[in-house]
Amino acid sequence: MRSSSPLVIILLALLVAGCGDKEPKQSPPATDTVARRTPPLPYDTNCVPPPPTRMNLYVGWPEYDTVTADLIRCLPDTTLDRAIYLRTSRELVGTLKRDTSSEVNIDQYMAFMRLPPALRMVWSTWGIEMETSHGGFDQYFVNTSASFSAETITALKMIGATRAAALAESAYDLWVAEQKRLEPGSGSELDGAARKRYFDAIDSLSTQFNEIAAREDRTENVAWLRVQYIRGHPDEFISSRQPGAIVDG
Repeated sequence: MRSSSPLVIILLALLVAGCGDKEPKQSPPATDTVARRTPPLPYDTNCVPPPPTRMNLYVGWPEYDTVTADLIRCLPDTTLDRAIYLRTSRELVGTLKRDTSSEVNIDQYMAFMRLPPALRMVWSTWGIEMETSHGGFDQYFVNTSASFSAETITALKMIGATRAAALAESAYDLWVAEQKRLEPGSGSELDGAARKRYFDAIDSLSTQFNEIAAREDRTENVAWLRVQYIRGHPDEFISSRQPGAIVDG
């Protein structure tokens, strides 16, 4: 049985918490001039971080509606990664109407594509990490209907996670081939041995992908590379307003 998507659970939690149906304000796309205005912001251990806007009661992480240079500079890597992810999730669900469906539909996909590239990177790389850690690549493709696969692979390459991107690309090709094989009338949809070969192959890719997340070699660690991108491109994340269409109850 397909397990519940961690990604969907967090999105639904944010929706229930009070994302209204107002027309969202879209973030302006980053320009080359703006993107180079602020230098990289490494973690400053002597810096006191600003207080969070709220604590997310579902995951117990601090949330910040406004991302500033001080926030990026003052938060340690794990806290910064979570804060940017939660704000990105609010930016995304702020463009959606309330929906309790776990299926990805065209409105959700279009809302995702309206995010700036840097925020798409954060949300998509978090998503593939969460899904594969819980149920492997097969669960990721099933729970997302493989809707964000191309963008996720691009995002992994964007932060320099080339090995993770290659594994995700191989898994996607394998999953697509399996869906075609399972189509009624294909002549092999009932082939149990072929089904086992598919799961053995995609599970092997999932294991390799998850091992990257646990390795101390940070040159391949997706979460570490994501944070380095955030610190190295702060103007792609700094904001002066709350996420679109957020109304907290």
